[in-house]
Amino acid sequence: MNCNFQIYLESKGYSYKSINRSLAELDYFKTWCLQNNLESEVLEYKDLIDFLQFLEITAKVKNITKAKYLTSIKHYYSFLCDQGIRESNPTRYIKIKGIKRKQYHTILSKEELEYLYLNYQVFDVKEEIEWCRKRNKVILGFYVFQGIDTTSLKSLNTKNVDLKTGTVHIPNTRKSKERSLKLNPLQMMDLLEYISDIREKILNQYQKETTQLFFSTGSREDIQNVLAKLKKQLSKQDPKFNCFKQIRASRITYWIKTENLRIAQYNAGHAYISSTENYKVHDTDSLALAVENFMPKLG
Repeated sequence: MNCNFQIYLESKGYSYKSINRSLAELDYFKTWCLQNNLESEVLEYKDLIDFLQFLEITAKVKNITKAKYLTSIKHYYSFLCDQGIRESNPTRYIKIKGIKRKQYHTILSKEELEYLYLNYQVFDVKEEIEWCRKRNKVILGFYVFQGIDTTSLKSLNTKNVDLKTGTVHIPNTRKSKERSLKLNPLQMMDLLEYISDIREKILNQYQKETTQLFFSTGSREDIQNVLAKLKKQLSKQDPKFNCFKQIRASRITYWIKTENLRIAQYNAGHAYISSTENYKVHDTDSLALAVENFMPKLG
């Protein structure tokens, strides 16, 4: 069963590290079931509450760790439903309360996002630098208008953008689901110039060959250095800017306020609606949870 469950998690795009953690947490859960004469496949809501109480009272784990266990168990029952072994997921109404959020950035309004994009300066006395800045503005556009995550941004190639229909297809990654989003009119002209002219000039200038939409001009294929420079430029331009995750969080928050929650989930590429609901917070709330590595031992 664990082998099939692992294949199921792999098909969902989870990383090797996440899968191993989920398998370990599931084994721990199943051991508890055996010790309490319970069959894990047919457990109901009350039994799961008992397990979570066991984690808290006997194993002395913190809420963040309980939440990670609950996530792994949710995946397990989703797998059982997918296989036709169960009809419903007993974890769907269970949430771990009291997880503190760290305050680390503010949410930008729609107008502030557009200001950040429109005021990014591309002109420079050196032609090559101006080309790179125009590329950077197009990158910024995907953060601002499509709320893209960095992993998805790096996965884009030239075939993902359809200027005729005004859409971009964002491929499936281990962090987000595939989706097709509308391009914003404010980014269309910059994107058209980049794809039809600027990108080819950069390729020729730096003797590059790639189908990736964005690429570094240096020896590295990864664009992390490009993003680091862009982040530095934006920090000088606007003191409200914090990081690219802030831009994504701001766009998702805007979708939640103006669209159906399911539409916001689709646009964000979230596999679970609960991930989207995490963005329903006040402006000064953090949108990420601290990572805590802790595996309790069965007594």
